[in-house]
Order: sequence, then C-alpha cells, then structure tokens
Amino acid sequence: MCHDANVLAGLLVAVLSQAPAPRASLTFSSESPACTEAALREAVAWRLEGLDPFGSGGRVGVDVKVVGSERLHASVTLLKAGAPPATRVLSGAADCQAVLGEVAALLEPELRQVDPAPVVAAPRFSVTAAAGGDLGQQPDGIVSARAGVRAGGPRFTGLVEAVLTLPSRLWLDDGSFVAAAFYGANLGGCVGGAIAHGCVILRGGAVRLQPAGVAAMWAPSFSAGLRGAVEWPKASPVAVYGALELRVPLGRLSLYVDDELWWRQNWLIGSLQAGLVVRIP
Repeated sequence: MCHDANVLAGLLVAVLSQAPAPRASLTFSSESPACTEAALREAVAWRLEGLDPFGSGGRVGVDVKVVGSERLHASVTLLKAGAPPATRVLSGAADCQAVLGEVAALLEPELRQVDPAPVVAAPRFSVTAAAGGDLGQQPDGIVSARAGVRAGGPRFTGLVEAVLTLPSRLWLDDGSFVAAAFYGANLGGCVGGAIAHGCVILRGGAVRLQPAGVAAMWAPSFSAGLRGAVEWPKASPVAVYGALELRVPLGRLSLYVDDELWWRQNWLIGSLQAGLVVRIP
C-alpha cells in the first residue's frame, strides 16, 4: 500500500514538473480584508476552466489595488514588455466578490493569450450546522439537526455530515408508546457558487425503536435525493444558511405491534432547515 502511494506521489511530481511555467505575475493589495488575493485567483480560475495563470517570472505583469469601504475601487494595471502600462479602474458597491468578478472578466481576454500552468484553484472549505423540520424519517419525527464539512473547488464540492433526528414518540391505543430516533450521516456532491448550490445526497444510518418495556431495536435506513441551499452574505466568513431537501427511501421501514401495522415510512422524506455556515479561507 505504501509502495503504491509512493509511486503515485512520484507520478504526480513528474506531471507537475512538466507543466508549463506561469506566464503572468500578480501583485495584489487591498484595504478591505474581505477582498483577498485568493478570492481573485479563484475568480480568474473559474473563467479559465480551473486554471491558475499566475506565478513568479511571468512575461505579463498584473497589478491590482482595491481601495474603499462603502464603495470599492479596483485599479487594474497590465505591464507588458515593450508597451506602456495600461490601467483601468473598476468601481462598485461594497461587494468584494462582485468587484473581483469584474476584475477577472477584464483580465480574461489577456490571460487567455498566455499559457497558464494547470494548477487547480485552491480548495474551499466550509463548516455547516443546521436544524429544522424533518418529516418521514421516523415515526412522528418532526425535527432534525446536522453538522458537517463541505470542501472542493469554485463550482464543485463534496460534503460529509452527521445527522440526528430528535427523539419522537408513536402513541399506541393502550396508552403506551414507541420511542424513535435516527442516527446517521450524509454523503453528497454539490454544484454551484458562493450563494446557491444544489447537491445529490445519500443518507445512511439506523432508526432506534424502543417500545415500552422492551429492549431497543435498530433498523437500518437509507435514502437518496436532492438538496437546494442558499448562503448569505456571500463575501462574509460567517453566513446564514437555508436548505430544502427531498429524499426517497431505499426500502421503506415498517413498524408492527402485535402483527398490526402502526407505521410505514413515507415514500418521500423532506426537510426544511436553517443554520450557519463558517467559511474557512
């Protein structure tokens, strides 16, 4: 196993060592802490199909200065051998992502004329915690919570989350009840930007069922579906989060008491949740 990993690492180094050198050098400064060089590189890479064209020793120089607070002003200067410096100033509201997006759009035609090094933009990480309504996962369950990590590139990310559906009770005719709770995890792949994204979700875990006076039983539960989510504001390290999720069980659970059917899992499991996202640079 270690030998295979060493071989793979050697091949990766060999491939990267043969990549063409970057042809554009970047100098970046900003008065706004929310406007970062990493954000500009990401915006440029998104326009160049994931390639980062910047590095030391480039024959094209790019100088970007961002100033202002209530309004942002981005001064963009191109430095090319044998040509005078060319400067343009872009202005906009205090929205770093929008202003840097305009800078990336301005630079795209010039940067497509040079040979970018195939370096994928730096991965993005975020931690999400959310809670809200959840119907259909377990008998009479109505509330669930989840927390996890989403990581990846500018447009495509993967997620891993721990999930808990809060304990609920299914009351029987004799006044007793069956207690239920779900414990599991979500795996998913997402596509989208800084504000909205959609995900394909696979949930796996088990429902804990405990009738009164009887030992607890565990029933495996799996489902798959789609999630749509929004985060706001888009340029802040901490954002408000909301998501709607619909899943179909991969095998419906049923609960029988004395050979009588008391509960069967829905054909469609849905949740509507809100929470917070912490974006890690």
